[in-house]
Amino acid sequence: MIKVLCRLNRWHFDEMRKGDIVADLNIERGDFNRNTDVIPVSDPHIFSETQRMAQMQAVLSRADAHPDLYDAKAVEERFLKQLKIPNINELLKDVPAPEQRTLADENAAMAIGHTAYAYMQQDHIAHIQGHLMFGMDPSFGSNPFIAPQFLPNAVEHIKQHMTLWYLNRMNGYVENLRGGKPVDDYENPALTATIDKLYATVGQHVALDSEQVFSQIMPQLQQLQQTMQQNKPQPVLPPDAQVVKDTATAETQRKAAKDQQDLQIAQAKIQDSQQRGQAEMQATAQQAQASGQLQLQIAQINNQAKLQIEQARMQHEINNPALMPPQGV
Repeated sequence: MIKVLCRLNRWHFDEMRKGDIVADLNIERGDFNRNTDVIPVSDPHIFSETQRMAQMQAVLSRADAHPDLYDAKAVEERFLKQLKIPNINELLKDVPAPEQRTLADENAAMAIGHTAYAYMQQDHIAHIQGHLMFGMDPSFGSNPFIAPQFLPNAVEHIKQHMTLWYLNRMNGYVENLRGGKPVDDYENPALTATIDKLYATVGQHVALDSEQVFSQIMPQLQQLQQTMQQNKPQPVLPPDAQVVKDTATAETQRKAAKDQQDLQIAQAKIQDSQQRGQAEMQATAQQAQASGQLQLQIAQINNQAKLQIEQARMQHEINNPALMPPQGV
């Protein structure tokens, strides 16, 4: 469409009248000698700045949820570019290139939050022992001021040394079995299966070696892991999320307190009911006991009355012999 308008202006510009919008612009017929067109430079599927920002927010959320899958600096650079922040390279710190260092330099670097890298030719067991000693020292690696930065870097770095120790051991055994020849011909189809069998065989020997070498190191690694968990910094929530969390926590505590109060009231009612039941049982027993004693007393009185009547009758007969029944001869 732009090309068509450009061609019409080139042919009929002198006969055309300028509109009010371009009346003050210095436009000539020769300006349309070239065929030009408008070429979009943005994604046609994304039609607004709001949608682009929504997509960027989704990327930030995914990067936070899966930090091992994303390049944090690249995500931040794209976010700042989306905000049209100028000179973003002045804001972001440079990531130092991998550098081979002594274990002391590595400890110092990891203590201030830098990453350390292991290399094949290093003495991996010596490095692991040095990092463990630094990490378990309460003045350095276990110090609450240093541990949050040092320990996560140290754990990852020790994993590198352990992995490289394994590779050196496996490759060393295989090279010895091949007469000192390095494994640089694995892609040869005629040798691939044979090399695989060699690695499977030497793996048993490496397993025995690792059990002997790491038997004393593993408890220290576990202790280092526990110390790292204890010093793990708590995530800081955004203000609105913190308000929601505090509100939910307060509501949970309120419900728990109410449930506890209701439970205490129910227990008090049950205890009161039990006490009243026991009191009623005791009163009933006392009434029954009192009733039995009264009946016993009445029976005793009746017996005494009968005895007195019988004694009076007999005394009367004794006093009046004529009333006595005749006795046999």
